[in-house]
Amino acid sequence: MLTKFPVTTDRGEYRVDIEKSDYFSYYYARIYQKRNVLRYFSTFKHLATYQGLYSDVEEDFVAFAKDTVLTYEDDCDAEEIARVKKRKAVEAFHAWDGDITTKEESR
Repeated sequence: MLTKFPVTTDRGEYRVDIEKSDYFSYYYARIYQKRNVLRYFSTFKHLATYQGLYSDVEEDFVAFAKDTVLTYEDDCDAEEIARVKKRKAVEAFHAWDGDITTKEESR
């Protein structure tokens, strides 16, 4: 297993573990983020797991780790956009008066 900490981006630091699958033709990259549990004790929280084919990954583990972290951050952005859209849709639903009649056509 290959492990790298810290992998630093503009958003924070991550630990990336790359491990070869025993049964399939994949490498798995697991992303973790450091959490301080107590003053002198810290642990890592598992955030995501991505996979890549042997032929693509074995040539460049650094690129695989970079791509994995950036893909994770892009996925987080997409989830945040979806949460904002859902929150706005809920607010619009609550603000809706419930009227679906066409008042001008009924005259």
